[in-house]
Amino acid sequence: MDDNDFDQVPQILFNDVTSLSKIGTPGTLIPMTYDTRAVLCGDDSNNVIIVATRFGNGRCLVFAHNGYPAIFLTSDTKDQRFVENCRQWLSQGQDARFESINEIDSMDDVKEHGTILVWNGHNTKSDTFMDDLCAYLQAGGALVCGTTAWGWLSRNSGKFLSDFPFTRFCDYIGVKVTDNCARCPDPIPFRPELVKFKNIYHAVQALVDEPHNIENLNIVGSTIKELGDTLPGVPVETLENIVLNAGSDIIPASNCPIRDKACRQQSTGLCGILCALPGIKAPGVKGFPGDFDDPPSIETNVTVHIQSKANEWYCTGYYVAAGIPIQIDVLEHSGATGWSARIGCHSDDLRNSNELRRWSCISICKPLSGTSIRMNSAFGGLLFLQSPNDESNSISVSLQHVVLSPTYDLMDSDRTEHWKDQRSNAQGLWADIAGQYIVFNLPSQSVLHLDSDQLDRALRFWDSIIMAHHELRGTTLVHRERIVCDEQPSAGYMHSGYPIVTRMDVSDPNAENFLLNSDILEKKGSWGLFHEIGHNMQRGWWSEY
Repeated sequence: MDDNDFDQVPQILFNDVTSLSKIGTPGTLIPMTYDTRAVLCGDDSNNVIIVATRFGNGRCLVFAHNGYPAIFLTSDTKDQRFVENCRQWLSQGQDARFESINEIDSMDDVKEHGTILVWNGHNTKSDTFMDDLCAYLQAGGALVCGTTAWGWLSRNSGKFLSDFPFTRFCDYIGVKVTDNCARCPDPIPFRPELVKFKNIYHAVQALVDEPHNIENLNIVGSTIKELGDTLPGVPVETLENIVLNAGSDIIPASNCPIRDKACRQQSTGLCGILCALPGIKAPGVKGFPGDFDDPPSIETNVTVHIQSKANEWYCTGYYVAAGIPIQIDVLEHSGATGWSARIGCHSDDLRNSNELRRWSCISICKPLSGTSIRMNSAFGGLLFLQSPNDESNSISVSLQHVVLSPTYDLMDSDRTEHWKDQRSNAQGLWADIAGQYIVFNLPSQSVLHLDSDQLDRALRFWDSIIMAHHELRGTTLVHRERIVCDEQPSAGYMHSGYPIVTRMDVSDPNAENFLLNSDILEKKGSWGLFHEIGHNMQRGWWSEY
């Protein structure tokens, strides 16, 4: 099958078919290689739901929901014409029937001629089986398969997609499985314009020729952000040049928000590229979340130990400077697996916002899936370790190339002396200020003027608010609530969730509504944050207003 014929696969599969029924909540796929083609997308080209691959002499269709393979094993489906189109393409025009391999353990049990194999990827196969399946495809076989990756992760706590055998198979045939949920209507319409990018390989080549192409910039940027790394085969210099040549109209700032839709799309794509480029600072980072006036003191071989009793972010006490790669070495851990590292507390994703006052995605998260990982951030931020969902876990890590950042913990018996030292020596731009039941992330300059007694007073007030909610609910604390100050929350002035996100005005120590202004808090409270904490605490049968 030559390239021109392969380019026609979407039209062939949707010949006389205008849409495909939506099954559950599909995930998303990334067609990575020259030998893949996007076939069906949801709301945009970053929501790929079907990918076609040519693998040796064979053909394969990968679906982003494990419910789709079942429609090929029944005659009672609303999508029968689509199924027949798939049959014709997969069998290369030959007479063939679909055969499930969900329950078989060896490819020796498979008829090699006249069959199209069907695999629900949640039926685990051995590495030997998958190797034999690849050989079967290479020799001219055909396969329909699918997975709901986010669903697999939800049922396998502490696991990563790299632990999922089906994703390793997909990697081998050129398809990247993500843990995202697709945005798409029901039914999902076939829109040829959304799949014309073909695959990431073609999108990158097109972007090199036309660096300001919005569509390709979005696709490539989104993929790089998803992979958490630069793209294989793409020179870093190519991506750096795209960043360095960015115009001021796509660099967000609080005093000059990006409101034009095309510019927002370009900015979002550029942000995705920035998420993975090593040794580079994002343009405009000085405005938010901030940058150092002078080079900070960089520390190496720093050991951090975290004891966890709940799934939450644990601040390491260190800051990652924008553009300086770090290394995290896992020394030991006990309990459940599934720890992750996060740079930056500003986790709100602004891709769908009507304006951009900061870069759309500035918090970087990466699983601690091995004994050592490297991370970098073009934006900088506090370094956190995220614990898995289990009652008792611990981890010890060694950190390289980090900056000491101000931290305060009401539960630390030596906090007074510790804070005196922090106020003099901690250079990180953001602080982690923790009570027993609540934590605040705000600029370091907002808190360094406060002494230990002042912090204790404010934190005890906020702790009493959290405990009042639990007393009302009749529950005990599971994890500490977290409040993050952000230039631009993803919804409204502030919103609930983990973390609760609010605007920067409450981080101003000279403002009446300053988060740690005990005199005002004890007299007037803080209605907005009380409201969002209430949302986090509310029961399903309570009023939502």
